[in-house]
Amino acid sequence: MGKRINLYCMFIICIVLLMSCNSHKEKELTIFYLCGTIESHRHIECTKLDSICKTIEYDDTIYVNTVVFKQIEDGIRNVKPVKNSPNSYNSVMYVNAGDINLCLNGTDNRCWVKQTDGQYHPSVINDKTAYLLKWKSHYYNFLPHDVLVLDKEIRQYGIPYDYRENQVQKPVKKKEVSKVLLKIRM
Repeated sequence: MGKRINLYCMFIICIVLLMSCNSHKEKELTIFYLCGTIESHRHIECTKLDSICKTIEYDDTIYVNTVVFKQIEDGIRNVKPVKNSPNSYNSVMYVNAGDINLCLNGTDNRCWVKQTDGQYHPSVINDKTAYLLKWKSHYYNFLPHDVLVLDKEIRQYGIPYDYRENQVQKPVKKKEVSKVLLKIRM
């Protein structure tokens, strides 16, 4: 009887261990951004956003469907390098997509991608990807309506259906930065 109970316990433990093992790595993006602005009052380099991002905890985990995640992921992988572009930038968003790090401008689709030399080089991300990154990370919710309409992608794709302007009108201390984890909804 004792052997039967031991075998049963070992069987249960094995099942629990097998079910808890995740054989595939979940896809996720880290998105870190300055709240309430589409243009920083000073130039902030991508390396600075990257280092700040690494020192703070996540504010939220946001789940999106597979189609949206794939659109964002493909858009990030297909950024186009820009030649003869000034290397100074005014980034408001930092994105880590596995092996790709980039910073995004707040008013248009200019971005800077970290290359193998460790430096960020000017690039352009497609408008839809910039819009999806800002929308799904809740970046837009920290912009008042009068500032929101200055965004290039908002003018092109419209205000997201889940935009909540009241998030910027709360009578509390203004949130300065936000860090979110974007994952696929299972």
